[in-house]
Amino acid sequence: MSFPENSEEKKSTKKRHRFWAIVGSAFLILLTAGNLYDNLNDNLKPHFRSFQAEWPLRQYKKDISHCTEEAKKQLGNQKVFGLEYACAIEKAAAFYNTNPEQAIQLCMKYNPLFDIQLGREYSSFEPDDLAAQRDEQIVRVSCKVSIEKELEKASTSSNFIRLK
Repeated sequence: MSFPENSEEKKSTKKRHRFWAIVGSAFLILLTAGNLYDNLNDNLKPHFRSFQAEWPLRQYKKDISHCTEEAKKQLGNQKVFGLEYACAIEKAAAFYNTNPEQAIQLCMKYNPLFDIQLGREYSSFEPDDLAAQRDEQIVRVSCKVSIEKELEKASTSSNFIRLK
């Protein structure tokens, strides 16, 4: 007569083991999913930030390519280094006073000498990041100066026309 009790005990023991196996498996799945999410998030963050920084500039891409095509036609389809950059400076100067940061980023995106990834975050511990920060500062300052010179040139030429 002890058999039914033992079978009941075995069933409850099996249920308990099954319950803890399910809890343990769920915990491992959650832990693994959390690690995968962190790794995926770390890998996608730079791309997302870059996309986020470049998204407002998309409207100027067409204007810059149109400007570049016109300049090539005027030059007789000669290859000119930095033609897109010159057009980017011209287009950025048009809205520099209203949104200077976006204008500088537009200029930085088309700089032919440096490959700047907009929206990048830097770590102060890695030498590559320090070099990239230095490059970005150089490009940022050169873009700001170039845009301001373009604005100055435009204002002096408009004043010259008014004097005539």
